[in-house]
Amino acid sequence: MTRFDITPFMALLQHFKVSYGALAGRPGRRVVDAEDILGLVLHGVAHAPSGTCSARQFGIPASGRSKYWSIGLFVLLDALRRMPEARIAWPSVQQMANLGDLTACRVTELSNAFGAVDGSLFSIPRPSDNEEQHRYYTGHKCIHCVKCIFVFGSDGCILWAVVNLPGALHDSYCCTTAGLYELLDATVPPGFCVLADTAFQRGPHVLCTVDNRTVQGVSVLDSILLRAASKIVSKARILVEWSIGGLKSTFRILRHPLLDAELRPIIFEVCMRLWNLRVRTMAVSEVAKVFSREEDMLEVLHDQAAEFNLNYVEIV
Repeated sequence: MTRFDITPFMALLQHFKVSYGALAGRPGRRVVDAEDILGLVLHGVAHAPSGTCSARQFGIPASGRSKYWSIGLFVLLDALRRMPEARIAWPSVQQMANLGDLTACRVTELSNAFGAVDGSLFSIPRPSDNEEQHRYYTGHKCIHCVKCIFVFGSDGCILWAVVNLPGALHDSYCCTTAGLYELLDATVPPGFCVLADTAFQRGPHVLCTVDNRTVQGVSVLDSILLRAASKIVSKARILVEWSIGGLKSTFRILRHPLLDAELRPIIFEVCMRLWNLRVRTMAVSEVAKVFSREEDMLEVLHDQAAEFNLNYVEIV
Protein backbone atom coordinates (compact mmCIF):
# COMPACT_ATOMS: atom_id res chain seq x y z
CA MET A 1 0.00 0.00 0.00
CA THR A 2 1.04 3.62 -0.42
CA ARG A 3 3.36 4.30 2.52
CA PHE A 4 2.83 7.25 4.86
CA ASP A 5 4.36 8.20 8.14
CA ILE A 6 1.84 8.19 10.97
CA THR A 7 1.51 11.99 11.22
CA PRO A 8 0.60 12.73 7.57
CA PHE A 9 -1.59 9.63 7.44
CA MET A 10 -3.59 10.67 10.48
CA ALA A 11 -3.99 14.17 9.02
CA LEU A 12 -5.22 12.65 5.76
CA LEU A 13 -7.61 10.37 7.65
CA GLN A 14 -9.10 13.30 9.57
CA HIS A 15 -9.74 15.25 6.37
CA PHE A 16 -11.16 12.11 4.78
CA LYS A 17 -13.56 11.61 7.68
CA VAL A 18 -14.83 15.17 7.35
CA SER A 19 -15.48 14.75 3.64
CA TYR A 20 -16.97 11.27 4.08
CA GLY A 21 -19.15 12.23 7.04
CA ALA A 22 -21.62 14.32 5.03
CA LEU A 23 -21.96 11.60 2.39
CA ALA A 24 -22.36 8.72 4.83
CA GLY A 25 -24.98 10.64 6.82
CA ARG A 26 -27.55 10.63 4.03
CA PRO A 27 -30.67 8.59 4.85
CA GLY A 28 -30.91 5.14 3.35
CA ARG A 29 -27.20 4.82 2.70
CA ARG A 30 -25.31 1.87 4.13
CA VAL A 31 -22.56 3.27 6.33
CA VAL A 32 -19.08 1.81 5.86
CA ASP A 33 -16.32 3.08 8.13
CA ALA A 34 -14.18 5.86 6.67
CA GLU A 35 -11.03 3.90 7.56
CA ASP A 36 -12.18 0.97 5.39
CA ILE A 37 -13.03 3.19 2.43
CA LEU A 38 -9.72 5.03 2.66
CA GLY A 39 -7.86 1.72 2.90
CA LEU A 40 -9.64 0.42 -0.17
CA VAL A 41 -8.78 3.50 -2.25
CA LEU A 42 -5.14 3.74 -1.13
CA HIS A 43 -4.72 0.03 -1.82
CA GLY A 44 -6.34 0.51 -5.22
CA VAL A 45 -4.08 3.35 -6.37
CA ALA A 46 -0.95 1.69 -5.01
CA HIS A 47 -1.79 -1.48 -6.96
CA ALA A 48 -4.06 -2.34 -9.85
CA PRO A 49 -7.57 -2.73 -8.37
CA SER A 50 -7.86 -6.44 -7.67
CA GLY A 51 -11.58 -6.94 -7.23
CA THR A 52 -13.07 -9.06 -4.47
CA CYS A 53 -9.77 -9.74 -2.70
CA SER A 54 -9.05 -6.10 -1.88
CA ALA A 55 -12.69 -5.46 -0.96
CA ARG A 56 -12.84 -8.29 1.58
CA GLN A 57 -9.50 -7.20 2.99
CA PHE A 58 -11.20 -4.00 4.22
CA GLY A 59 -14.50 -5.54 5.27
CA ILE A 60 -16.40 -4.34 2.18
CA PRO A 61 -18.73 -6.76 0.38
CA ALA A 62 -17.45 -7.80 -3.03
CA SER A 63 -20.70 -6.74 -4.65
CA GLY A 64 -20.17 -3.17 -3.43
CA ARG A 65 -16.50 -2.83 -4.27
CA SER A 66 -16.98 -0.82 -7.47
CA LYS A 67 -19.42 1.56 -5.80
CA TYR A 68 -17.23 2.22 -2.77
CA TRP A 69 -14.13 2.52 -4.95
CA SER A 70 -15.79 5.33 -6.93
CA ILE A 71 -17.18 7.03 -3.83
CA GLY A 72 -13.85 6.75 -2.06
CA LEU A 73 -11.96 8.34 -4.95
CA PHE A 74 -14.20 11.43 -4.93
CA VAL A 75 -14.08 11.70 -1.14
CA LEU A 76 -10.28 11.31 -1.08
CA LEU A 77 -9.91 13.97 -3.76
CA ASP A 78 -12.04 16.37 -1.72
CA ALA A 79 -9.94 15.61 1.36
CA LEU A 80 -6.66 16.16 -0.50
CA ARG A 81 -7.87 19.50 -1.85
CA ARG A 82 -8.27 20.61 1.77
CA MET A 83 -4.65 19.81 2.64
CA PRO A 84 -2.01 22.51 1.94
CA GLU A 85 0.75 19.91 1.66
CA ALA A 86 -1.10 18.17 -1.19
CA ARG A 87 -1.63 21.26 -3.32
CA ILE A 88 -0.52 21.44 -6.95
CA ALA A 89 0.56 25.05 -7.21
CA TRP A 90 2.65 27.38 -9.32
CA PRO A 91 5.54 28.98 -7.38
CA SER A 92 6.07 32.65 -6.68
CA VAL A 93 9.22 34.43 -7.86
CA GLN A 94 10.90 33.82 -4.50
CA GLN A 95 10.01 30.13 -4.65
CA MET A 96 11.41 29.96 -8.19
CA ALA A 97 14.70 31.35 -6.86
CA ASN A 98 14.74 28.76 -4.07
CA LEU A 99 14.04 25.94 -6.52
CA GLY A 100 16.75 27.31 -8.81
CA ASP A 101 19.21 27.07 -5.93
CA LEU A 102 18.30 23.38 -5.57
CA THR A 103 19.01 22.83 -9.27
CA ALA A 104 22.38 24.56 -8.89
CA CYS A 105 23.32 21.99 -6.24
CA ARG A 106 23.47 19.41 -9.03
CA VAL A 107 24.28 21.59 -12.06
CA THR A 108 25.96 24.85 -11.10
CA GLU A 109 25.47 26.35 -14.57
CA LEU A 110 21.66 26.28 -14.21
CA SER A 111 20.99 28.30 -11.09
CA ASN A 112 17.77 29.83 -12.52
CA ALA A 113 16.12 26.60 -13.72
CA PHE A 114 13.37 25.96 -11.18
CA GLY A 115 11.85 22.84 -12.76
CA ALA A 116 11.42 20.65 -15.81
CA VAL A 117 8.51 19.73 -18.08
CA ASP A 118 7.81 16.47 -19.87
CA GLY A 119 4.93 14.36 -21.11
CA SER A 120 4.04 10.75 -20.40
CA LEU A 121 1.62 8.20 -21.87
CA PHE A 122 -0.81 6.05 -19.90
CA SER A 123 -2.50 3.11 -21.59
CA ILE A 124 -6.28 2.75 -21.95
CA PRO A 125 -8.51 0.08 -23.52
CA ARG A 126 -9.07 0.36 -27.24
CA PRO A 127 -12.03 2.72 -27.86
CA SER A 128 -14.98 1.29 -29.77
CA ASP A 129 -15.42 4.36 -31.97
CA ASN A 130 -13.10 4.54 -35.00
CA GLU A 131 -12.53 8.28 -34.67
CA GLU A 132 -11.66 7.89 -30.99
CA GLN A 133 -9.21 5.14 -31.88
CA HIS A 134 -7.27 7.53 -34.12
CA ARG A 135 -7.25 10.28 -31.47
CA TYR A 136 -5.96 8.04 -28.71
CA TYR A 137 -3.56 5.85 -30.70
CA THR A 138 0.16 6.62 -30.76
CA GLY A 139 2.32 4.93 -33.34
CA HIS A 140 5.42 5.58 -31.23
CA LYS A 141 4.30 3.09 -28.56
CA CYS A 142 1.72 1.25 -30.71
CA ILE A 143 -0.93 1.56 -27.99
CA HIS A 144 -4.12 3.46 -27.27
CA CYS A 145 -3.39 5.89 -24.47
CA VAL A 146 -3.94 9.25 -22.85
CA LYS A 147 -1.22 11.87 -22.48
CA CYS A 148 -0.32 13.90 -19.41
CA ILE A 149 2.11 16.83 -19.23
CA PHE A 150 3.86 17.49 -15.91
CA VAL A 151 6.01 20.32 -14.60
CA PHE A 152 8.09 19.09 -11.66
CA GLY A 153 10.03 21.43 -9.40
CA SER A 154 13.59 20.80 -8.29
CA ASP A 155 12.21 19.68 -4.92
CA GLY A 156 10.33 16.80 -6.60
CA CYS A 157 6.84 18.32 -6.26
CA ILE A 158 4.38 18.71 -9.13
CA LEU A 159 3.98 22.41 -9.92
CA TRP A 160 1.59 22.17 -12.88
CA ALA A 161 -0.08 19.44 -14.90
CA VAL A 162 -2.61 18.80 -17.61
CA VAL A 163 -3.98 15.25 -17.79
CA ASN A 164 -6.17 12.88 -19.78
CA LEU A 165 -5.47 14.31 -23.23
CA PRO A 166 -5.67 12.16 -26.40
CA GLY A 167 -2.44 10.22 -26.83
CA ALA A 168 -1.94 11.25 -30.46
CA LEU A 169 -1.39 14.91 -29.54
CA HIS A 170 2.12 16.40 -29.61
CA ASP A 171 3.64 17.51 -26.29
CA SER A 172 4.13 21.11 -27.38
CA TYR A 173 0.59 21.34 -28.75
CA CYS A 174 -0.74 20.14 -25.38
CA CYS A 175 1.23 22.87 -23.60
CA THR A 176 -0.06 25.50 -26.02
CA THR A 177 -3.73 24.56 -25.67
CA ALA A 178 -3.45 24.11 -21.89
CA GLY A 179 -1.83 27.55 -21.48
CA LEU A 180 1.56 26.55 -20.08
CA TYR A 181 3.53 28.83 -22.39
CA GLU A 182 1.23 31.75 -21.54
CA LEU A 183 1.64 31.00 -17.84
CA LEU A 184 5.43 31.02 -18.19
CA ASP A 185 5.41 34.32 -20.07
CA ALA A 186 3.06 35.92 -17.52
CA THR A 187 4.63 34.75 -14.25
CA VAL A 188 8.29 33.87 -14.81
CA PRO A 189 10.77 36.78 -14.52
CA PRO A 190 13.63 37.21 -17.01
CA GLY A 191 16.41 34.70 -16.57
CA PHE A 192 14.29 31.96 -14.98
CA CYS A 193 13.20 28.92 -16.97
CA VAL A 194 12.02 25.33 -17.00
CA LEU A 195 13.98 22.59 -18.74
CA ALA A 196 12.56 20.51 -21.59
CA ASP A 197 13.49 18.17 -24.40
CA THR A 198 13.21 18.80 -28.13
CA ALA A 199 9.47 18.02 -28.15
CA PHE A 200 8.72 21.41 -26.60
CA GLN A 201 8.75 24.94 -27.95
CA ARG A 202 12.02 26.75 -27.29
CA GLY A 203 11.53 30.20 -25.76
CA PRO A 204 12.84 32.71 -23.21
CA HIS A 205 11.48 30.61 -20.33
CA VAL A 206 11.89 27.12 -21.85
CA LEU A 207 15.45 25.82 -22.12
CA CYS A 208 15.50 22.79 -24.42
CA THR A 209 18.03 20.16 -25.37
CA VAL A 210 19.15 20.06 -29.01
CA ASP A 211 19.11 17.34 -31.69
CA ASN A 212 20.70 16.97 -35.10
CA ARG A 213 18.04 19.10 -36.77
CA THR A 214 18.71 21.97 -34.37
CA VAL A 215 22.41 22.20 -35.24
CA GLN A 216 21.96 21.93 -39.00
CA GLY A 217 23.17 25.03 -40.84
CA VAL A 218 25.24 26.42 -37.98
CA SER A 219 28.99 26.70 -37.78
CA VAL A 220 31.14 23.95 -36.28
CA LEU A 221 31.95 26.09 -33.25
CA ASP A 222 28.29 26.92 -32.63
CA SER A 223 27.40 23.26 -33.03
CA ILE A 224 29.95 22.27 -30.39
CA LEU A 225 28.68 24.94 -28.00
CA LEU A 226 25.03 23.95 -28.52
CA ARG A 227 25.75 20.28 -27.88
CA ALA A 228 27.77 21.10 -24.76
CA ALA A 229 24.88 23.24 -23.45
CA SER A 230 22.45 20.44 -24.30
CA LYS A 231 24.41 17.98 -22.16
CA ILE A 232 24.16 20.37 -19.22
CA VAL A 233 20.41 20.70 -19.69
CA SER A 234 20.01 16.92 -19.98
CA LYS A 235 21.89 16.40 -16.72
CA ALA A 236 19.43 18.59 -14.85
CA ARG A 237 16.32 17.66 -16.86
CA ILE A 238 16.59 14.11 -15.61
CA LEU A 239 14.66 15.27 -12.54
CA VAL A 240 11.39 15.07 -14.48
CA GLU A 241 12.24 11.58 -15.77
CA TRP A 242 12.93 10.37 -12.24
CA SER A 243 9.77 12.01 -10.93
CA ILE A 244 7.43 10.54 -13.55
CA GLY A 245 9.02 7.14 -13.01
CA GLY A 246 8.56 7.53 -9.26
CA LEU A 247 4.92 8.54 -9.75
CA LYS A 248 4.23 5.40 -11.79
CA SER A 249 6.12 3.06 -9.46
CA THR A 250 4.44 4.50 -6.35
CA PHE A 251 0.93 4.40 -7.81
CA ARG A 252 0.96 1.20 -9.83
CA ILE A 253 -2.59 1.68 -11.01
CA LEU A 254 -1.05 4.08 -13.56
CA ARG A 255 0.93 1.20 -15.08
CA HIS A 256 -2.25 -0.66 -15.99
CA PRO A 257 -4.91 0.30 -18.56
CA LEU A 258 -7.26 2.85 -17.00
CA LEU A 259 -10.64 1.32 -17.75
CA ASP A 260 -13.15 3.90 -16.55
CA ALA A 261 -13.01 7.01 -18.74
CA GLU A 262 -15.01 9.10 -16.24
CA LEU A 263 -12.71 8.23 -13.33
CA ARG A 264 -9.43 8.75 -15.21
CA PRO A 265 -9.00 12.48 -14.42
CA ILE A 266 -9.98 11.79 -10.79
CA ILE A 267 -7.39 9.02 -10.51
CA PHE A 268 -4.69 11.23 -12.02
CA GLU A 269 -5.39 14.12 -9.66
CA VAL A 270 -5.59 11.86 -6.60
CA CYS A 271 -2.24 10.27 -7.47
CA MET A 272 -0.59 13.66 -8.11
CA ARG A 273 -1.82 15.15 -4.85
CA LEU A 274 -0.83 12.05 -2.89
CA TRP A 275 2.61 12.33 -4.50
CA ASN A 276 3.00 15.94 -3.38
CA LEU A 277 1.75 15.05 0.09
CA ARG A 278 4.36 12.31 0.44
CA VAL A 279 7.19 14.46 -0.91
CA ARG A 280 6.43 17.45 1.33
CA THR A 281 5.77 15.50 4.52
CA MET A 282 8.22 12.60 4.15
CA ALA A 283 10.89 13.82 1.68
CA VAL A 284 10.65 10.49 -0.15
CA SER A 285 11.50 11.92 -3.58
CA GLU A 286 14.85 10.88 -5.01
CA VAL A 287 14.93 14.26 -6.75
CA ALA A 288 14.71 16.09 -3.44
CA LYS A 289 17.70 14.16 -2.14
CA VAL A 290 19.92 14.60 -5.20
CA PHE A 291 19.03 18.22 -5.94
CA SER A 292 19.60 19.50 -2.41
CA ARG A 293 22.66 20.20 -0.31
CA GLU A 294 20.51 20.42 2.82
CA GLU A 295 21.03 17.53 5.23
CA ASP A 296 17.46 17.82 6.44
CA MET A 297 15.39 18.15 3.25
CA LEU A 298 12.20 17.39 5.18
CA GLU A 299 12.51 20.65 7.12
CA VAL A 300 12.92 22.61 3.87
CA LEU A 301 9.80 21.04 2.38
CA HIS A 302 7.79 21.77 5.53
CA ASP A 303 8.86 25.42 5.33
CA GLN A 304 7.72 25.58 1.72
CA ALA A 305 4.36 24.02 2.60
CA ALA A 306 3.82 26.62 5.31
CA GLU A 307 4.25 29.41 2.74
CA PHE A 308 1.64 28.11 0.28
CA ASN A 309 -1.17 30.41 1.33
CA LEU A 310 1.01 33.48 0.71
CA ASN A 311 3.30 32.52 -2.13
CA TYR A 312 1.52 29.92 -4.25
CA VAL A 313 -1.34 30.12 -6.71
CA GLU A 314 -3.54 27.07 -7.20
CA ILE A 315 -3.42 25.76 -10.77
CA VAL A 316 -5.24 22.41 -10.79
